[in-house]
Amino acid sequence: MAQFQVNLNENLQVDDQIDAKLIAELENEKYDWRTLVGLMRDTGLTLGALREKLLSLGRRGIVVQATDPRTGEEVFTTREYYNKKRSLWDKLLTGLTGSIQF
Repeated sequence: MAQFQVNLNENLQVDDQIDAKLIAELENEKYDWRTLVGLMRDTGLTLGALREKLLSLGRRGIVVQATDPRTGEEVFTTREYYNKKRSLWDKLLTGLTGSIQF
């Protein structure tokens, strides 16, 4: 029983570290939005693991998703980073076009 508890805590720490790494990459100052390919490269996560993490963080209200109008590609950032980086006009425009999912 004690061994299970130790393993469970270690797994929670690993998940928290992965979440922290992913959030840091989503808020990388070099980018406004991040693609799946870029996030896979910079986090080392597989596509399946990355999608799972993004979905989990999205359900918790941390990650937002949009579609790049130039490429049709899914792009991601954090809600906090989006609110910090985008102008009021950009926020209104994306809200009107429905191109961002919170």
